[in-house]
Amino acid sequence: MQPRSTLFGDRPRIVLHPMFLAAAYVLSLALPNEIRAEEMVRPLAVAIAAALALVLLGWVVFRNRWDGALAATILILLAVSLVPLLRAWSFLSGTLGATAGMAVLGTVLVAILGGVAIMVRRAQRLGRPAPRPAPGLLNIFSTALIGVMLIPGVAAVPAAMTRSDQPIIPEEAADPQTALPDIVMIMLDGYPRADVLERRFGIENDPFLDALRERGLDVGEASLSNYFFTSTTLASMFQMRYLDEVDALHPLIGTDGAHRGALRDAAIRSPAIALLRAAGYEILTAPSGWLHTSLAPAADRVLEHGELTDLERTLMERTWLLDLVDLVWPYAATESQRSRIVHAFDDLEAFGQGQPDGPRFFFAHIPAPHLPVVLDERGSTRHLPSRAFEATSPDAMGLTRSEYVAAWAEQLTYVNQRVLDVVDGLKAAAEPPVIVVFSDHGYGYEARDDDLQSRFGNLMAAYTPGADGLLADAPTPVNLLPLLFNAYVGTDLPLSPDRYFTGPADDRPLLITEVDDPERVPADS
Repeated sequence: MQPRSTLFGDRPRIVLHPMFLAAAYVLSLALPNEIRAEEMVRPLAVAIAAALALVLLGWVVFRNRWDGALAATILILLAVSLVPLLRAWSFLSGTLGATAGMAVLGTVLVAILGGVAIMVRRAQRLGRPAPRPAPGLLNIFSTALIGVMLIPGVAAVPAAMTRSDQPIIPEEAADPQTALPDIVMIMLDGYPRADVLERRFGIENDPFLDALRERGLDVGEASLSNYFFTSTTLASMFQMRYLDEVDALHPLIGTDGAHRGALRDAAIRSPAIALLRAAGYEILTAPSGWLHTSLAPAADRVLEHGELTDLERTLMERTWLLDLVDLVWPYAATESQRSRIVHAFDDLEAFGQGQPDGPRFFFAHIPAPHLPVVLDERGSTRHLPSRAFEATSPDAMGLTRSEYVAAWAEQLTYVNQRVLDVVDGLKAAAEPPVIVVFSDHGYGYEARDDDLQSRFGNLMAAYTPGADGLLADAPTPVNLLPLLFNAYVGTDLPLSPDRYFTGPADDRPLLITEVDDPERVPADS
């Protein structure tokens, strides 16, 4: 009898290649986007568990672990074939035309499957087992693949450590004259300013703004953001300065790449976070699900409810798995996104009912009215086809322009009402907190180079008890925290002059250009 090795022989006792292949696929998406190790745990665990289940099923069907594992690996390869097939189709149809491209792609697939069928049939005629790769070699290959995935991540560790070791300059918190208030910051992602809503959608938002004013909030009519994208706004806001003034980011300005780890580190390892801790604040956050903008690593409490993250959605979208999930859980992505939005508002309402031991800073990043539009005006799920979740235009969503505007208006109606309910609850507390309702940028879709106002024009409203009118002039995000800290924590932080920066895309956020006129609008608007 042929001896069996543990891992790498012809008949290894342990077959790892399906699990390692699944893990390598998760790493191939997570590591280039600088996803933190703890944020990979769930998708890695699910991928490995799914691969193991396929192995066990194959073992039952083929009555041996090696063929069962080979079948599992083939199924995993088929699952991840979606993107390569789409890229091949895009290239061939663009080069040869749709008909010729389909013929070439079909011929290649038929040749591959036909070749396999011929080899199997020939082996059967000769009374031999069908040729297949040795399980030990597959173990070696999958182990090497894991290594290939990890090497870039390991190579990036020194740079990440350098960023993490950047000395944070904690501002000394002076003794405030009164007890420190709770601070609640509600960031509604991509909420446009009222005039932008009127011009781009024909949506009249003054009733909502008037309702905020009636509740004692100062509302900005000419508010602007400093940057186009969430990651750059958050980094600048928590650094309390512009990105070109941050030592760790300055060399990256004007360079290609997502720089997600560097921008996230700038937010979570920032003077603002250090100051909050020095002042004794408990930090809470309700994250948006986009891992590269999450403040979770800096928080004492993270309020999440098991919703999908952007990494998990991407893993499904880039495979046929999303279509299989649709068979048992249609609209999984949109329902998960709805849950995240609704739960964030629920957590904000519960926050006002708590009895804290000390001051709290609650940063709620609500992924609405940012696309996808997943809520109607009652808060029920507006179902989108699963493959339209990342769509950024009405056509890609399967909507007419009027249907798109109507969907936007309905989701905005729900968001507005929940904001008002939250404000009512917070103000009813024995010690009402500071409340800042704002957006990180304006309308980021259907973009035009001659319409900067749409992108920069953001929402800004604030309730500042004991410091009336503190934010009435609608400061840009870079100055929000310095103003709050100076008023309530006793600091004397400098304010920054207003500056504005454009950028081409959120996967190249530091290819930025400073502009002088953020209110530019099209001549034909």
